[in-house]
Amino acid sequence: MKHEYAEPFYSHCTGGSAAPRLTISSHKNSSGEPVWYLGGDLATEGANADPDQLIAKAQREVAELLPWIDFGQCQWRTLQLDRGEPLQSALLRPDSAFVGPVEGVDNALVAWPTKLSLSPNLADEVDIALQQRNVIPGPATDLTALEDLGRPGIAETYWDSVFT
Repeated sequence: MKHEYAEPFYSHCTGGSAAPRLTISSHKNSSGEPVWYLGGDLATEGANADPDQLIAKAQREVAELLPWIDFGQCQWRTLQLDRGEPLQSALLRPDSAFVGPVEGVDNALVAWPTKLSLSPNLADEVDIALQQRNVIPGPATDLTALEDLGRPGIAETYWDSVFT
């Protein structure tokens, strides 16, 4: 949802289930315009919904949960995302960040928090994984050999791809 409110806003709106009814995170597009990503049950339950129906539901949700905000000038879009989560038993959502070895690659770990609220746990899990491998903090490594690799470009954000 693209809007005109400059102040960032982050929220979990709870409901009757263990998952948040609505999660809101603030972002900016490449022009600096504010965009809210709406997640939680709204996104999970709406993953296969018709975009117009999902937008209508999102409009009802934010109007009910944030009645003091005027959403009349907002632009609404949907986007399709795949969850990045490790395989779980019983199809449950992970309750900790994922850190694991990269198959076929020595001295490499792959790590992601699976959701933003697990970012502090991710730091703890990486620390544990490094300690288990006897990697201890020390002076900065000389990385000049990597300079020839160049730097990758910055990818287009979802917000820029849907609000063109």
